[in-house]
Amino acid sequence: MSHRVSPLTGFWVRRLFRQFISEVNNQSKHDPISLESILAFQKVSHLLPTDAQIILESRVEESEIDEEIKTALDALDPAFASD
Repeated sequence: MSHRVSPLTGFWVRRLFRQFISEVNNQSKHDPISLESILAFQKVSHLLPTDAQIILESRVEESEIDEEIKTALDALDPAFASD
């Protein structure tokens, strides 16, 4: 008996390992990550696989990119999570 995985199944498996990090406002536009979002992500960050792809969708000025990346990484660090 042989086992086959359809290309579609492989697509969904790959998508399971992607985590989108974003803050969406009431106009459905991405904003910088807020403190509220940071705290929420910290509560579930331990559930992410260590090899998950992280996709950051914040709208920030070019000069703010490094700080927004640091904020996202802090939000995903379980060490910062509070119970």
